[in-house]
Amino acid sequence: MEEERKKCLICNKFLRKLTKTDDWDSRVYHITCWRTLIMDIKHYDKIAYTKYGCKRVIDGKTLEEHKASSEPWVVNFD
Repeated sequence: MEEERKKCLICNKFLRKLTKTDDWDSRVYHITCWRTLIMDIKHYDKIAYTKYGCKRVIDGKTLEEHKASSEPWVVNFD
């Protein structure tokens, strides 16, 4: 029976099954990818949009959706 090959959610490469730990069922990252992600948390607000593919969301819509729509932006200063 062939086992399901999992991919890392960060680098999209296949994971190798580690024999020393029993967490294979829940593993979704390479150890080095996870360590890099943890080190990037400090500057995540700057690199999330370029390195991790996140999109800016304002009021439930992405920035591109706001630019494409003709609805005006309303800014309230409380």
